[in-house]
Amino acid sequence: MRVSNLYTLLFSAVLATTFFLGSCGGNADASRGLSLIEASGCQTCHKMEGALIGPGYKEVAQRYSGADAEVVTQLTNAILNGGSGNWGSVPMTPHPHISAEDAETMVRYILSL
Repeated sequence: MRVSNLYTLLFSAVLATTFFLGSCGGNADASRGLSLIEASGCQTCHKMEGALIGPGYKEVAQRYSGADAEVVTQLTNAILNGGSGNWGSVPMTPHPHISAEDAETMVRYILSL
């Protein structure tokens, strides 16, 4: 095998591995976000689609499609501190037992839907 072909093969393998690991990381983050939601009791008030007590996750994702870092911070703070008025008259209760990092992971999962 010529050296140039060997370099081409090696470069292709590195690119494929990088792509594979990058896509797995995204799935791991999504899986972690969903696991955190399931473990935090969010299903008491929310479901994937349609309103329960609060909005469905997909409706949140649709409303905040293309959200920037400021929106992610606002939604993270809403999980941690509670809030009202954005989705009707029923307030969202605060969740101080959830870490800011976990709340942000949950927000990023919801926005990915």
